[in-house]
Amino acid sequence: MRFWKVSISLAIALMFLLSTFGMVVPAAATTTTAEYIKVDGILSSDWYTLSGDKIYVYNLYPFEKRSTSIGFNKYGECIYVDPSYVDAEGYVSNDAIGVGLQYAGYEDVGTYDQRVGDVSGVPNRDPFANENVRDKFDWLNGWLIDIRYTYVGGIDRHVWAFALFGDKHKAGGPWLNLQTGVSTPNQGGRQCNKYAESEPLNILYHGPRRWVAQAVTHIFDGDDTNGNGVLEQDERWPLVDVVITQVYDKVKKQFILFKDIKLTIDSKKLSGSVDIAFSNRGQWDLGPPPELDSYSHFWHQVYTTCFGSDWHLTKYPLREYKFETTGTFGAYGSETVTLPEDKTEDPKWCYPVEEDSERVYITDASGTTTFLQRGIDYTIDYDTGVITFLKVYSGKLTVYYKLHKCADSGYMTEIPSKYDVAQVIASDEKVVGYAAYWPILSDYTVDGWAYWNQPLFNVDDEDMVTVSEPEIPFIIGEWDFMLGGDWPHQFRGVTVYGVVDYHDAQDKDAGDETDALDSEVKYLLNQVFNPWDLRKALHMPAGRYVEYHTTTTGTITTSTDNVPVIVVDDEDWASYCSFSERVLKDTDGDGVYETFIPRVSWANGTLTTNYTVTQNSDGTMTITGLSPGDYKVLYSTYGLYWTTEDNENNDLTGTADNDMDTEECLFATDSKHPIEFNIFTPAFKTAQSGYIAATLKIRALDVNKQSGEIDAVYVNGHYCGILTGHSEEWSVSEFRIPAEFLDTSGKQLVQIFISCDSTKPIPNEITPNDPTTWPETTDEWCAIVDWGKLVFKPSYEWIVVGRDSAAVDSAGAAMVSEFFDSKKQTEVRMSGLDMQDTVWGDKTPWVMQWMRDTTDPDQVEVRPGGTYQKHRVHYYLDGNADSWPWIGENVGRSGLRDAWCKTVPVESASLITIGSNWANLLSEYANEFTDAYLDMGIASGTLADGKEGLTIIPLSCWSIWNVDGTGPAGWENASPWKDSSLNKYTDSGYAVISTFKDLDGTVILSIWGITGQDTYYACKFFWDELGEHLQSKPNCATTVIIKIDYTSCPYSYSVVETLGPISEYKHEGGIHDP
Repeated sequence: MRFWKVSISLAIALMFLLSTFGMVVPAAATTTTAEYIKVDGILSSDWYTLSGDKIYVYNLYPFEKRSTSIGFNKYGECIYVDPSYVDAEGYVSNDAIGVGLQYAGYEDVGTYDQRVGDVSGVPNRDPFANENVRDKFDWLNGWLIDIRYTYVGGIDRHVWAFALFGDKHKAGGPWLNLQTGVSTPNQGGRQCNKYAESEPLNILYHGPRRWVAQAVTHIFDGDDTNGNGVLEQDERWPLVDVVITQVYDKVKKQFILFKDIKLTIDSKKLSGSVDIAFSNRGQWDLGPPPELDSYSHFWHQVYTTCFGSDWHLTKYPLREYKFETTGTFGAYGSETVTLPEDKTEDPKWCYPVEEDSERVYITDASGTTTFLQRGIDYTIDYDTGVITFLKVYSGKLTVYYKLHKCADSGYMTEIPSKYDVAQVIASDEKVVGYAAYWPILSDYTVDGWAYWNQPLFNVDDEDMVTVSEPEIPFIIGEWDFMLGGDWPHQFRGVTVYGVVDYHDAQDKDAGDETDALDSEVKYLLNQVFNPWDLRKALHMPAGRYVEYHTTTTGTITTSTDNVPVIVVDDEDWASYCSFSERVLKDTDGDGVYETFIPRVSWANGTLTTNYTVTQNSDGTMTITGLSPGDYKVLYSTYGLYWTTEDNENNDLTGTADNDMDTEECLFATDSKHPIEFNIFTPAFKTAQSGYIAATLKIRALDVNKQSGEIDAVYVNGHYCGILTGHSEEWSVSEFRIPAEFLDTSGKQLVQIFISCDSTKPIPNEITPNDPTTWPETTDEWCAIVDWGKLVFKPSYEWIVVGRDSAAVDSAGAAMVSEFFDSKKQTEVRMSGLDMQDTVWGDKTPWVMQWMRDTTDPDQVEVRPGGTYQKHRVHYYLDGNADSWPWIGENVGRSGLRDAWCKTVPVESASLITIGSNWANLLSEYANEFTDAYLDMGIASGTLADGKEGLTIIPLSCWSIWNVDGTGPAGWENASPWKDSSLNKYTDSGYAVISTFKDLDGTVILSIWGITGQDTYYACKFFWDELGEHLQSKPNCATTVIIKIDYTSCPYSYSVVETLGPISEYKHEGGIHDP
């Protein structure tokens, strides 16, 4: 995947511009000589002071505001070690202090040493680098790869490597090559039976709240032909690269690993495909000392994600098996051998045997092992697993082969939209750890001690759980796959590691009624595997409001102006994307609502309800159980809900009957008539009445109303009116829906009866599944229905341009606002600036929080001729404006205001930001969380490492960098911005449209380009057609990158990347597999 770059001349010009506007420039992609590196999370320090009150930037996050500290190293292990404990050869001493996945982080406990114990009730745990483990060679964490392939000419090859930090004898150390696999003293944690070498650690990004680093290991095959015990360069050849990218949002309690296995062998050396087993693995010392034990559980293919086969290159799941038997095979013995299926227990794996996956060996009485070749020594029926021998062999037969994941009918033919999760509950129930995997695993276990240095084969269900609990788990998640030949040349596996406080996690072995994920674990994993995406951003499912109340009774009822209010159950209140209410209290009467009051909280696993919420029949919400005082209440109304696909049938069983969104004009005589579909809204806690709740919109073709066509529309059996339109034209009909029509379940059934008999009355009420109550119809007219929408009160609360931006961004913002208003029936309630304009209008609304007063410097010139504004540094938690740019960890953190004039919320609202980082501080804030981000490529005022600056980084692209970290992989290296400057443009430009939802529940939709011109045209295309195009993007698509073609006016665009948090979309833009 290529990245986009601006020429040096443009970068230098921008350096002047950015220093004028005072923008933070994060550290650019660079390598480090350090083998180990640690990063401290910042959630607990993300706060500022307002009127003497401590205000967290993420004050509304429903869980503990505690940080993590994480480790990483150039080998791809998630462990950092203080260099003072590493000797000259790279080995680590037993008294080492390390960091793996520490919770709470250094910010909270002031130490990296778990021997200190929990600090003032705050947990101090680290499952990967726990100092309570006496021997540091028992810090087992990292990866293992096992590779088998056939070299041209029928030569069997087997290569393995692992980087696990320790090997139960020594910790750390360099790559030890030409190893035999026999565990002996004086070895180390990185071993390969052929040859492996790791590149210097590549730090791709280190900004205010985001960290991205990449570890690359090259694995070679070869033969020590000169017998000197070293695999020389002319004795080896490239085989695969293991590229592990660590992505860490420093305000979260988890990090993501992209594990890309890239085939590098020359195809001329290959005969067939390459068989690979790759796994992340390690022990979890999460429990209290001295035992460090926990309860663990693995969920396989249980949890749903929107990432499926369209987000991956591999064909379908495979699992490798090892079959062994002894005897005589061939003409004088067993003519055939049947490789068994695995269908007796869950998970089930079945025939056919994957073509070209079998590897057949015979070991004779002398101990000599012979590799057998298909077509020469045997044949195989892949559908039945039957091997027929063509020669006579005696001895031990060993066959490695791959089976398919069984499905309800046959076997899986694509990657399912599921992910796997292992959960670890500390035995003292203080913390919960977790590891989540996508795509689903081939093999897995939480009790992998017997397999710590080998791939998994034939692991049965009873081997996947610990024998007795609590115990220290050893978690392995393994993918078995093939590369080359008919398979792709790259495989991606994703793992998410995290630790949180214990809330409500359950484990049957701990005496609980069931096995259940912790609420905070579900919240954080949904941000990754079911993210807020462009489909949701373009069909805004809520509007956000703020009210201020003084109560003497502890009861608050929201305004009837904003109904119906979304009210969720207690168990869903802290869920990601729930749009639930938030309540804050002014505890000291200074007008600052600093104290967040969660509706529910947990203490030692016990759920406490702090107040009660009721949804009233008039659509308002009542809160009871508060103490008297002054309160700020943030809440959401129902928004926009839609369906573009059929999802119902005449019997109302929930299965599509293909009468909607088709090319067929449907007559009433068709067996599929009437047209019916469901629009799903949040459930109502109370039956609604007494107000107009929503507008139903239906897009239909060929509604010839002028000539007498009558197409009756019903919602949940209530008559709403008839479709409008003209013959052979598309039209949108609108119907006002009384609150009484709505079903409290949230399942709103729409039925459309085509060509009603004009001589018969249309009933006001019908029974939806009783045809005898339906309107009478004729066969005179037909119609096609494209989609249906229920529009309540959706809104973006803000559209924001930069105070210091050029007029071109405001011109673009106007088009984006109009798109939502006219095409999406979504109100954009306010426009505003990122920072306060102290020159042209200090009462103009702005959305970023003034963090501090500083005089370094106090003001900055934003227009030639002496026009000065307050410097951007005032809006950062830290940073020194005396020197630009400000480079370093966590520097330049900005945050959002709570509300404007106590009328329009900012924090937890929905905002659109227009313009790039240097023009808009809100965009700079968003840049730390979107799945494509702007990396200036500048360090300390100079271009970093000779790279050209101003780069769009598609974070989850499969080829974000070459494996040597020097540039784009698979795309041209030439800059598309040659000879350009701020006022002179070449033939193309690039822009990003991205969305995310932060820990406070704030939704941000960001539209920006490399230049103001690119931003303008991204907005124009968004208004013209791109916005509507994006609403058809798949779930999980959070980001698109477009290329703008300026060669011919009117200008055009193409989508070159479609991204989600963990992968890129296969179709539009494509997965870039170098």
